[in-house]
Amino acid sequence: MFGSEILEVTIGLVFVYLLFSLLATTVNELLTGLFSIRARFLRKTIENLLGDGLGKDFYRQPYLRKFCKHERSPGPSYIAKTDFAKILLDVLNERKPLRYLHEVEEGVYKLPDGGTKETLLSLVRESRGSVLNFSVQLEDWYEGVMHRTVGWYKRENQKILIGIALAIAIVFNADSIRIVKKLSSNPEARTQIINLAEDYRSQQLQSVDTLIMDSAALKVKALQFLALAKNKQDSALLYSIDSLNKQISTLVKGELQAAVSVLGLGWGDLPSDPGQAMTYLFKRLFGWAITALAISLGAPFWFDILNKVIKLRSSGVKPREQPPNSKRTSCEDQTGVAAPAEAATLDAPSIDDQSPHDIPAYG
Repeated sequence: MFGSEILEVTIGLVFVYLLFSLLATTVNELLTGLFSIRARFLRKTIENLLGDGLGKDFYRQPYLRKFCKHERSPGPSYIAKTDFAKILLDVLNERKPLRYLHEVEEGVYKLPDGGTKETLLSLVRESRGSVLNFSVQLEDWYEGVMHRTVGWYKRENQKILIGIALAIAIVFNADSIRIVKKLSSNPEARTQIINLAEDYRSQQLQSVDTLIMDSAALKVKALQFLALAKNKQDSALLYSIDSLNKQISTLVKGELQAAVSVLGLGWGDLPSDPGQAMTYLFKRLFGWAITALAISLGAPFWFDILNKVIKLRSSGVKPREQPPNSKRTSCEDQTGVAAPAEAATLDAPSIDDQSPHDIPAYG
């Protein structure tokens, strides 16, 4: 019975983390679209790659500006490697018709001394006089740099997500320690949360196409909206923001509201006395921090854990089968030492759902 209660408390806690993680991911996507975070990150990366002067010239090119949402836009959130090479060639050749590689080389020699100039001259030498080869070299250079910045983007995005997660924990007064105590001491609340978790899991598994828990899928959708042609970008961005707002509203008014109600989360028990209120808040700090860190792990992580724990609870732990005869078997050798027995195994619950990796701004 004690083991069963631990599993049930675990399911309830994981389900709460899943709902809050999904809310944090959706809010993060909303802020990313509103403040053009991907576009700013991509611009900063390219300007660091090319240097301030060449980087600013790069972003002033008409071919690039046509992909921007508006005149004040920091730039597009996605630049293909072929477009990068084309735009950089236009900058180096001052947008003149390009026939020979030495024309580009002259533009490279005009750049200020530094790492960018040395790198471009090296690519010119490796191209062996071919404009096409130089263009391919630029594409490979850009793609390699973008791959190396994936970790940087994830770290920057993780900082934003942790801030959002902490805000959610405070707004809902979601103290993990308090939630565990509630689930441990209240069988009725524990049963209601488990029912909510199982219903939610069943709905998501039955309609995989509408699964909204995957943060990476949300990022892909937002990126596709923002990477459309200029004449569609404004309406696409508005549609994306409206869609994310609807997802937030549906989540808050649905499973999240039900879970909050069952667990009694919120600020209804905040003491009116200032001294007692400060003590109340101080006691909640550690629980909020735990909740925020858990939320930052992401909805796909918690959905995977929820699947495994529910399957474990449904199947139970299978006891090891004991052989009918405990005496030494024929496998024992003449020295009297028995052969190693095969280790007993327990089939671990698994989940077939695999979440795609996080996708940075450059696609």
